[in-house]
Amino acid sequence: MKMISFVVICLRNGKLCLMIRINDSFRKHWIDNKIDVFLIKGTISKEGEVIPNFIKELDLEPHGMLFWPVEIVHEITPSSPLWNISAKNLMTSK
Repeated sequence: MKMISFVVICLRNGKLCLMIRINDSFRKHWIDNKIDVFLIKGTISKEGEVIPNFIKELDLEPHGMLFWPVEIVHEITPSSPLWNISAKNLMTSK
């Protein structure tokens, strides 16, 4: 079982990034691990269909094994689903 220590959006190497720190708090030493991060939000299709729970997987930078706390990083670029979300909307949305 993995535990999230923190989630933050900040600048890293001059780029805006969503960073998630994951820790193997049970000391199981997960050797083969895959981490997926999804954004779930409402959207409207080009045809006008309202999709209340649209799921989009976020692209992640490579990470190592969970021997120590690991930072999972999603770079927020124009192709990221987080690109058009303002700080205010991010703080007030579910």
